[in-house]
Amino acid sequence: MEDGLTEAEAIAAIGSMDEIASQIVGEIPLPKLVKSRVKPNRTFQVWEFLLLLLGSPLWLSLLFAAILILISIYLVLWSVIAVLYAVDFSFAAAAIGGIISGVALVFSGNPIQGIFFLGTGLICIGVTILLFLGSKQMTKTIIGLLKKMLSMIKECLMKKELRYERKEHCMD
Repeated sequence: MEDGLTEAEAIAAIGSMDEIASQIVGEIPLPKLVKSRVKPNRTFQVWEFLLLLLGSPLWLSLLFAAILILISIYLVLWSVIAVLYAVDFSFAAAAIGGIISGVALVFSGNPIQGIFFLGTGLICIGVTILLFLGSKQMTKTIIGLLKKMLSMIKECLMKKELRYERKEHCMD
């Protein structure tokens, strides 16, 4: 309203209650969110406990497999970053080695081989610079993808929780 908006425009600019709630939930760290959701708000009945116990060979193995798949995707994405920088480092080492070898060969009486190694070293410097820029951009992209993946998991947990709370509310 300080910017000259009417009260209705200011309220509309804030957004709906669902958008505000999802933004607040999106800012809560996942471990804190999981810890608050794990606390049961009621006690289990005997038949619920028996169903969980009898179904555990199936649902526990599926849950374990899903967790392992998510962890493996996470590790593979970080491995891609590590490999990119390892290749970049190897080109940098080849550039340094080529330049040092080229200078040594020029002064030892093998100018043609020395010029070849100097040229190869300079090419490796160019590849190193280009690969570093690509690796940097790929790192940003992968980190953004990991953040999006984490927010999707968080959103999925929240939707499930909201459905459960609505169901509980309807039963009361």
